[in-house]
Amino acid sequence: MIRFKTKLKDFTIPTSWRDIKCSDIDFFKDASESEVIERLTGLTVDEQVFIDLNGIVPYLEFLQENPFETLEKLDFYKGIQLPSDIGECTFEKKIQAFTNLDSPTKVLSVYSGIDEQIILQDNIEDVYGAYLHLLESINAIVERDNNALESKTTEEQKRAGIDMFNQLGDFNTIDLIARDYNYTHREVELLPYNLVFLILFRMNISSKFEKNYSEIIKEK
Repeated sequence: MIRFKTKLKDFTIPTSWRDIKCSDIDFFKDASESEVIERLTGLTVDEQVFIDLNGIVPYLEFLQENPFETLEKLDFYKGIQLPSDIGECTFEKKIQAFTNLDSPTKVLSVYSGIDEQIILQDNIEDVYGAYLHLLESINAIVERDNNALESKTTEEQKRAGIDMFNQLGDFNTIDLIARDYNYTHREVELLPYNLVFLILFRMNISSKFEKNYSEIIKEK
């Protein structure tokens, strides 16, 4: 923060993402220029008329940057070590995080255990840095799953309406594993996601094998 002195009143302005709260970002999206200045400096709209604000513009240029492109990844948050592999955490947490990928505060809340309302009052540098660390692991999970769990839908399955199952999302996986392994749905949600992945991967391999084997038998 840097302090400015004027004849009307003194005020401070932020000079980096460390001086900006996460809650400010949502406010900025729909706020007017004067409302943004008021939020950043404490100067009311009426007070802004009597102060030459040109001098503060250079200090606010960082707001034009994309914080995701400039901030460093942090593998800890408020003294809490964040997972390097989110697959070691529960399937439930993976579902919660993937449902809110566009919200750094929600994703960080899932893997830190800290209430989102507390995180919203924290600075962008720490929160987004921690989110970037988690996002690296999330992207690795997505790439692995897309490659290993890919399966082709037959024309017959499409005609029968297999796409209807899409509206159930992750519950399809939860219900499938619960039935095959005699778990409750809740027990499946609490499994490490890496284990859930291995179960799905084996099912995928088994399905492809059975299909290939069936076609070989038909050739005889």
